[in-house]
Amino acid sequence: MYLTSNLLALQSMKNKQVLFLAAALSFFILSRAQNSTKQPAPAEPKAKVTYGVKANIAYVGIHKNQENDGGNTIFQNDYSLYLMYKSVGIFGGYTGTFGYNNYSTTQTTQTLNGFNVGLIFQLFQSKNKQHGFLIYLYDVHYSATNPKYPVSATSQSSAYYDIYYKEGMNFLYINPRYQYTFCNGLLSAELGVQYGAHIHDIKSKLDPNGAHFLTYNNRLQGFLVMGGINLSIACNISSLLSKK
Repeated sequence: MYLTSNLLALQSMKNKQVLFLAAALSFFILSRAQNSTKQPAPAEPKAKVTYGVKANIAYVGIHKNQENDGGNTIFQNDYSLYLMYKSVGIFGGYTGTFGYNNYSTTQTTQTLNGFNVGLIFQLFQSKNKQHGFLIYLYDVHYSATNPKYPVSATSQSSAYYDIYYKEGMNFLYINPRYQYTFCNGLLSAELGVQYGAHIHDIKSKLDPNGAHFLTYNNRLQGFLVMGGINLSIACNISSLLSKK
């Protein structure tokens, strides 16, 4: 009698285990079936238009075009707004240049304030959008009136050369850059090399009351080769706003 009751209890326990396993197996099969019929979430489309701000610093050497004529090293700081449509963009903003010496044989330097404007071409971007390669084509322009250019007045020349003076300058750059994006696409760092030319035109007035500036010395008009490196940080404002 005791043995029979034990066998019945054991059989009941096995039946409960079988029912439990059957229920678990049914739940697993049902969940797998639901997952297989669920449509995958559509991928987020890449934004066609992006915009933001950039801060860039460049260390540039300007080569001499002849003996004792020009050649110095400058720092350029750029602060720009940019707008990209797919893989092409434009940018522009303020540029400050430090250590400019007008290609004179002296070490007299000055700080220049100008503007930059240019084009951006994105040639490559990785699938995870973290790595990229871009080319910048841009111009930095300055126009200075009466900078402290070291011109010595002689008995045959006018002293107004030292006072009434104007110079126009254009730094033209080809600038390939490697780009690394982080903070979920909000920030990016770019490192590149830049080569180009500096075109400058120096003029002065013989008469302080005259209306026109005249070329003082043709030697001061030139096209000089220059090259250097740059590092920039950019903030993708459009990405920040789209996450709100």
